Amino acid sequence: DSIDFTHLKDILTLDASTVVKLGANNFDLQLTGAGIFQILKSDNTVLYKFEDGKLTVDGDIDITGKYLVNGQELDTSSAIKVASFEFTFEVYNDNSETITVDLTGGAAS
Repeated sequence: DSIDFTHLKDILTLDASTVVKLGANNFDLQLTGAGIFQILKSDNTVLYKFEDGKLTVDGDIDITGKYLVNGQELDTSSAIKVASFEFTFEVYNDNSETITVDLTGGAAS
């Protein structure tokens, strides 16, 4: 059930296509130190890198289904709309004046 990596070469090369079937078993890769997990192209260009709790992707990400950020769904339904957020403001003042908040970076009135 185990292989000690001290018995393997530092660089391994597959001689044929290989499939790993897990069935109902788990397959975990644990970075227990300062290691970096990377997936590289044949020219050693980093496609995916996981380091210090951050995932870096060099290329496109195709998403089918929901994409959640901090438990909130990110709207990916339009190529133009990168993200949508909903803000609710309840503003009270002593003079019963209407206060407008501009979230586009313009001047507030």
